[in-house]
Amino acid sequence: MSPFEMPTLASPDVSKKKPVAESKQPERNRQVNFTAPPKLSADLDDIARAFGLDVANLVRLILNENIARYKQRAERIRSGLPAEEDDDHP
Repeated sequence: MSPFEMPTLASPDVSKKKPVAESKQPERNRQVNFTAPPKLSADLDDIARAFGLDVANLVRLILNENIARYKQRAERIRSGLPAEEDDDHP
């Protein structure tokens, strides 16, 4: 093959890639960014200071303490039920 010819899959110079088995990549932390309105941002700053945390760790704490409730609501929605049970009506 001349140096000016492009190799093709049929060319003996180009080998086909072997299928790569899916490797289990370790889970990595994911960064999530959001914009907070001034009042919420000030509240987060104030509460984080009181807890001796930075805002990122305060938000992580709030999420960890409340995520189960949102998982339950999501499951209800997926099941075709209202997001929350109405305590006023049986």
